[in-house]
Amino acid sequence: MLPHQLIVVRALFRNLKAAPIVLALTLALPAPSFAQYGAAPSFSVSPGAIALGSCYTISVPNWAGAQLNVGYTTSWTGQQFIYGWPSLNYLGNAVICTDSLTHLGTYTYNYAANTYYSQWWSVNASITVNNASPQQPTSLTINPTSGYAGNDCYTMTAGNGSSMTIDLNYTQNGANQPTWSTTFNPSGQWPYCLSHYDQTGNYVFYQMKNHLLSNWVAVSPSVNYLVKPPQPTSFQITPNGVIQGNPYRITAGNGAGVTMDVQYSFNNGPVQTIFAWPTLASDGSSSGYVDIATGASTAPGKYAFTAARNTLNTQWAPVTASILVCPNAAPAISSIVPSAVQQGGSSSIVITGTNLCAASIQSVSNSGLSFSNVAWNAAFTSVNATANASGSAAVGQAQIRLTTPAGNVTSQLLVTGPAVLTKEYIYLGDRVIATVSP
Repeated sequence: MLPHQLIVVRALFRNLKAAPIVLALTLALPAPSFAQYGAAPSFSVSPGAIALGSCYTISVPNWAGAQLNVGYTTSWTGQQFIYGWPSLNYLGNAVICTDSLTHLGTYTYNYAANTYYSQWWSVNASITVNNASPQQPTSLTINPTSGYAGNDCYTMTAGNGSSMTIDLNYTQNGANQPTWSTTFNPSGQWPYCLSHYDQTGNYVFYQMKNHLLSNWVAVSPSVNYLVKPPQPTSFQITPNGVIQGNPYRITAGNGAGVTMDVQYSFNNGPVQTIFAWPTLASDGSSSGYVDIATGASTAPGKYAFTAARNTLNTQWAPVTASILVCPNAAPAISSIVPSAVQQGGSSSIVITGTNLCAASIQSVSNSGLSFSNVAWNAAFTSVNATANASGSAAVGQAQIRLTTPAGNVTSQLLVTGPAVLTKEYIYLGDRVIATVSP
């Protein structure tokens, strides 16, 4: 018999009061002699027992090509009948396959008829569907093989582990740990992202098994995963400017309980490194914070942080955050150059003095006067700015105020009138030969 001559029929027997759903397939074959269908069926089933997911054969060789009606009993449904199933091939066989929806247990066929005659015949043949033997996982891999707690993810893959609950024996930093169980997805994978509070160290998985079985399978070679200490994922400083003697706060994502190393530059100078400072407290989540006090010994200037790491790690994480420490003294102005701006125009000015830190400039008496592009030098001795006088700005001396975190100081800036157009005449003898306008 050739494979394409088989008729494969799947019947899904379910534990329901109603008749099961049946799918029947037939081949177009030469019509048999109807006389043979009037004889008692030579009904048999083989084999008598199968594992779930396997197939069995119903055979009625003297009813070749017939379509059957059958009756069967089970311990959970009682008497059931299926009409128009199965269809037999030209040898009188039908292959029936079970699947995950098939109820486990014994099905006893006790009646059979064919659709050409209405007569039922008593038969006696049974099939027992047993639970399939549990399989073991065949391999174990982890990719990647290391990561930072709170930062990274990995995927554990088990060969032959589709939708399987697997027990794993492992060590952590050389010490045996309790057996751990987890269920793998249909692809045989278990993805996981490390939390900030996962215990760090080297995990070595050396045994595994199907949770339904008692015997262990060696993981050969053993599989290692290294959980490295949590690395900061963000770095923020608030406020971004303080007066000497006032504190500022550093907040680091994934930094709760972490002692950090930091790198910074002072007033755009060379990069400096501080080891094992600061130590961050928890804010109730995985983030950490610390309040840093400044004092009289803290040099005024700009501290720009460029990198940070857990002091237990070797790799640096780039960061961008800065804090400006201003002198605890009021600002003073000694000069403004140039000291005037023309109505309807703009002028770049330089204000010199002392303690000119984090300065802002406003016009006090002239609403038409404003300032932009304000920047101060690292020594806080000068401020560069652009003075802007609108066309409606009042002409004359305007009072301006320069403000720093430590106080403010006032000074004067002159707003001059618009330029006056004039003409220059060029004569040749008593005749004007050209005029020039500035």
